[in-house]
Amino acid sequence: MIIDVNEKFPVSAALPAAMCILHRCDPSKLFHESQMKRHPLAAYNVSTSAVLKRFGNVLDALELVKFDHIAQPPIKAGDDGFLLEATDHLLDSLMEHMEDCEKIVGSFFEDPAQRANKKKIEQYKRRVDPYRDFIGKLDNFIKHQQGRLRLITFYDAANTFPGYYIEGLVEAGVVGPVTGIHPGGNSAFSYARDLRFHMANVFGVSRILANYLMNLGVLLDPDALPSDALPTAVVGTWADTLRRIASLAAVCYPDEVRKPFPGINFIGEEVRIRFPDNTSEHHSFPNGTKVTSSFAGDGVTRTFKLPYFAAGTA
Repeated sequence: MIIDVNEKFPVSAALPAAMCILHRCDPSKLFHESQMKRHPLAAYNVSTSAVLKRFGNVLDALELVKFDHIAQPPIKAGDDGFLLEATDHLLDSLMEHMEDCEKIVGSFFEDPAQRANKKKIEQYKRRVDPYRDFIGKLDNFIKHQQGRLRLITFYDAANTFPGYYIEGLVEAGVVGPVTGIHPGGNSAFSYARDLRFHMANVFGVSRILANYLMNLGVLLDPDALPSDALPTAVVGTWADTLRRIASLAAVCYPDEVRKPFPGINFIGEEVRIRFPDNTSEHHSFPNGTKVTSSFAGDGVTRTFKLPYFAAGTA
């Protein structure tokens, strides 16, 4: 089960839907102060600012990985620290963002714990569950079951196709890709698909939140807004980050070719974000590509399983 995303807007207005909608909050229908919370728009701005920054950090680290590969391929164990740390922080911020959005919804109810209100809030939560459950599974395993991020990179003479997997105990004395996250313990996430996937879901969740608030009847009429109420300062940052993700070569890992593909496409002065996107061309890496992966010893474990090294992988 996935969140369907179908967003289209001018590059000059490239913002998540909820950011614009939250400018229209009716002050008489807000209860954030009695709950000791930020104003819903402030909370959303702080949350998405962290997410956007951490997308940027991953993209910056990917550029370093590409440069290192050109200078001296392949990537060696220990060269991946900045990228994996940036990825870990991005996953954290995405989970925090989902929690922030739930708290924003609660700000529109005088008593969110009241039974009837809980049912209304659950309506929002059920709609975003497909992504929340996915990102929550990753975040919880890393935090609570000693999961670790490991880099895997396919490469040839001219290109690198980096990705990562979450490592944990898979059987007695063996660590490798966690089967509850990586089916069969024999797959990984390519950054080319993964960054598109997470960004598409940020916009998808934002659209769900915007529609939910509109249906809740807690917004002012647009004509009642002051002329300077609409967001403009952050549009460029969102557009730049979307463009950087869209510029990543759409080269997926073998198992990902069969998965729904998230598309971020710039067409003239318009940007389109879709998931699944049946119009975007994507493919696996070319034949003859080599692979390198990182793992770290723990002083006890003697067997390390790596993705795509099992028999029958294609």
